[in-house]
Amino acid sequence: MNRYVYLFEYRRTPLRGYERELGCMEVVALAGTARRRGEVLRVESHQPIPVSRLRGVTFFERVTVISPDGLREEIIPDQVILEKSARAVRASSPAHAKRLLEKVEDIPNAGREHTYLSHAWHQYKGKFYPQLVRSTFVIAGLLEGSRVFDPFVGSGTTLVETYLQNLVGYGIDLNPLAAYLSRAKVQCLKASPDLVEEEIDALLRRVVDRTADLGIDDELFGAMEGAPRRSRRSIDHCTLPNIGYLSRWFDVEALDKLTLLVDEVQRVRDCRVSMLMWLTVSNLLRDFSLQDPQQLRIQRRKDAPPSRRLLYRFVVDLRHNARAISAIVALRERMSLKDFDQYVACADARDLKTAGIPELLVDGQVDHIVTSPPYATALPYIDTDRLSMFLLSLLKPDQRSSLEFRMIGSREIRKRDKRRLEEELAANMTAGRPELPASVLGFIRRLRDLNRSVQVGFRRENLPSLLLKYFRDMADVLQEMARVLRPGGYCVIIIGNNRTVAGHQLVDIPTGDLLVDIAAKKGLRLWKALDMTDQPAYLPHSQNGIRSETILFFQR
Repeated sequence: MNRYVYLFEYRRTPLRGYERELGCMEVVALAGTARRRGEVLRVESHQPIPVSRLRGVTFFERVTVISPDGLREEIIPDQVILEKSARAVRASSPAHAKRLLEKVEDIPNAGREHTYLSHAWHQYKGKFYPQLVRSTFVIAGLLEGSRVFDPFVGSGTTLVETYLQNLVGYGIDLNPLAAYLSRAKVQCLKASPDLVEEEIDALLRRVVDRTADLGIDDELFGAMEGAPRRSRRSIDHCTLPNIGYLSRWFDVEALDKLTLLVDEVQRVRDCRVSMLMWLTVSNLLRDFSLQDPQQLRIQRRKDAPPSRRLLYRFVVDLRHNARAISAIVALRERMSLKDFDQYVACADARDLKTAGIPELLVDGQVDHIVTSPPYATALPYIDTDRLSMFLLSLLKPDQRSSLEFRMIGSREIRKRDKRRLEEELAANMTAGRPELPASVLGFIRRLRDLNRSVQVGFRRENLPSLLLKYFRDMADVLQEMARVLRPGGYCVIIIGNNRTVAGHQLVDIPTGDLLVDIAAKKGLRLWKALDMTDQPAYLPHSQNGIRSETILFFQR
């Protein structure tokens, strides 16, 4: 007799088209077949599907299993529990949050959440959302302890999901802030909630005492009755790292408070707790700086932001972030978490042997790859986050420019590099066996010819060389990804197609299609492509921003 499994999609937040397709792919990976009736997928199976596997599905609100003897079992997927925990973390008080987490299954279903646990801790431009990553794990049929790699780890979305799925995670990024955030978002989830609260309380007492002694005014005191304050005293900012640069982007009051926070966080001995505090400070910097928060690049805002809420915001955000650590403890048994390791390195995806991770030195040691590479000339990653890198001593001002040039997808190029790339472009077009596919070279040549037909600015003039560099860099990355991936393993790439103006006409840059052609030369066969056309990514400050994204499934 057969068993029947019914998987019900979310009711309050209908799935997008590509999400429904991903959900169907998950079910097919689990059971081999699925029939759809509206928002329900039905599976008929001769063999039982392990409950642990059914709990791992991503785009379903509940699962019903009917056994051959008619017994009915209701299953709440782990993804739903995680999303419910996010609503508990946002509760009005710590006591209320604790009560909700104790009975997390009873929290009413609502809209889907992308910022559960440490996913909510720090803003980062261009990151993808966790459900997308988790779904690829199910589709790939990963088992407990499988090895997952993200060569552009960004803010750590993939690594957090590997931890929550009992997988081993590896991530690298050339951006030092990205590597730091990724490491922190995983390691802090393994911290002791009691120790975190103890260290936060101690830091708060020190901050209150010092601000009162120095006569610093902050909204933090509004909730603290009877806090004595003295007349204003000056503070030596020289203890701040890279103060020569930071002093140009913060007013004196903000520098006073940042100096105080840096001094006190440095006194915290537990590295996981201090990482939580550092990323909380980092996430505040743009709001309280002279940098325009609406611009991706460093541009000064017209009016200096008020700094009176800086310490208050730090304490509120820190306590909120700490709730996520309490939440994961409450969920640990429910999700059977086993604390598999996650490894992060600040390294170059074009040469994985620089990462110092043993498993990336040997061919075929990775079971699954999922990543969202930088888009071609779209985001100034280093420029956007330079304040955080300088305050956290991850980078020095005189190192910024060289790092920006090294980043894959950078919009910056030196004259000598441009000249060399133009020479290589001409050579590749006449060579019998070009390094890149003909489709890539032909597209770049088209842009070059269009721009030569009219007068253009230096950025458009640079674009052919920049695209050649981008696709050549991505060819090196795809070569490395194919090397470390085991035979039969899946490599999932989420990539965006942007556009430019060449010869007075809009030209779409088909990044996804061109990467497919490059991947084929590196031994990665396209298995499936899903257009995310109903959820376009975008850059609000660029008319040539990302218009759509594509999920590319490759298999080695």
